Amino acid sequence: MVVALSDLLKNAYESFKDRASKSPAEIRVEARRMSDDTVQLRLRDNGCGMSAADLADVLQFIPGKSSKKVMGTGIGIPNARQVVLQHGGKFELESELDQGTTITVVLPLARREGA
Repeated sequence: MVVALSDLLKNAYESFKDRASKSPAEIRVEARRMSDDTVQLRLRDNGCGMSAADLADVLQFIPGKSSKKVMGTGIGIPNARQVVLQHGGKFELESELDQGTTITVVLPLARREGA
């Protein structure tokens, strides 16, 4: 899980390289306990974001599909999602070109039976 979160933070940091906005770069990490014994982690950046077409490709979660123009292997988000799912969690990705990206991860506080 640590590697998955590290990959997501690395993606957020790298999103500033192709960013058009002149406003200060910002990455926000929020965590909160939900009422159903889960914890929600939300990572938001105001980086370059993704076009609708790039987002559609990334949302296929196929390793090797990258929206980055210069660098990126395309394995960070698919791997992070897989780790979250293996821990019984949920993974959501939202992005808008020149507006940034938000990734929401919901994880159970206790490991569920059979997971």
